[in-house]
Amino acid sequence: MLKYTIIFISLLIVGCDTKDKERADLSSIFDTNKQEFKINNEKDTTITCQDGTIIKIPKHSFTVSESDSIRFVVKEVYTKSDMIKAGLSTTSNNRILESKGMVYIQSLHDQTELALNKPIEIAFAGNINSEEYKVFYGAFSNKKINWVLDTTTSNYHIFINHILKGSPCGNCDYAYEDFIIDSLKWNRGYTHVDTIVTFTHSNDTLPFSFITWMDVTSTNSRDRVIDKVFSASKLQWINCDRFIDFQEFTTVHIAANKIQNPYVFCVFKDYNSILQSDSQNTMEGVPVGQMVSIIGIDFKEDDIYFGMIPNIKITKDMTIKLRLEKTDKEIVDRVIGRLDK
Repeated sequence: MLKYTIIFISLLIVGCDTKDKERADLSSIFDTNKQEFKINNEKDTTITCQDGTIIKIPKHSFTVSESDSIRFVVKEVYTKSDMIKAGLSTTSNNRILESKGMVYIQSLHDQTELALNKPIEIAFAGNINSEEYKVFYGAFSNKKINWVLDTTTSNYHIFINHILKGSPCGNCDYAYEDFIIDSLKWNRGYTHVDTIVTFTHSNDTLPFSFITWMDVTSTNSRDRVIDKVFSASKLQWINCDRFIDFQEFTTVHIAANKIQNPYVFCVFKDYNSILQSDSQNTMEGVPVGQMVSIIGIDFKEDDIYFGMIPNIKITKDMTIKLRLEKTDKEIVDRVIGRLDK
């Protein structure tokens, strides 16, 4: 009886040694840029972040006892390299997305995380002049994110810091009458808009085709011409995306030397899109014919292992060999930064 007990214990020890180690958190290692603001819950607050994201927080958005002690934490992710360093990809239930920008938002009172009482408004950096882009919320599982479409919050368009003038046509008067500036009707003629202009027509949504009536003259060359503002009803990871419809898909296997439990990414050349492999380094639903780069990152104790194969054309049922080699964080930063050019 003693002999069998000893053998059983030995098998347990061997089994434990063969298990995958939990993945390291990429964002903590690469220290994704984090910004912190202090907001007063008794006032409407508009903040402009380092990469151009504008966030409008209505008063009484949170339930707190002290009005001026809310910490508002933001991370902005716009580039492919920043997505990789934050451990992010762009799929929604296995459908491929293209991102116009991602933000991570957290609100804290002392050390307690706060939930929203009402939606906040987010204008992502850059012009978003398509109705295809929507708000998605991120949920992580095994260090891999899935983006869930927000189907309940209404969105609308804004102009920021611009002089607006109606073009001469029959629809101008109708458009003027539907403008609200800071909850006040807009008087006809020229005006300088210092804050957000909301279109109240059709349930707070004015289709972009309607905006062809307007002449827009910027007061500053860096100002935006046409923006779309999004309402977000919850915090954490928020993504501005559109679905991309490809015609043919395949499975790609990545044969990599395994250090511990690597992150493997498929980075698109022509889209701001990234796929992430499963725990077996396999990617399902990769579009055939696309040019991509394959990135692998792994960690062992304090060491970083990295490999990259640039500019591969996806073919049916590919197996791609990837070698991860010991390097340092600065080299990884520099190499993946080339993906943004």
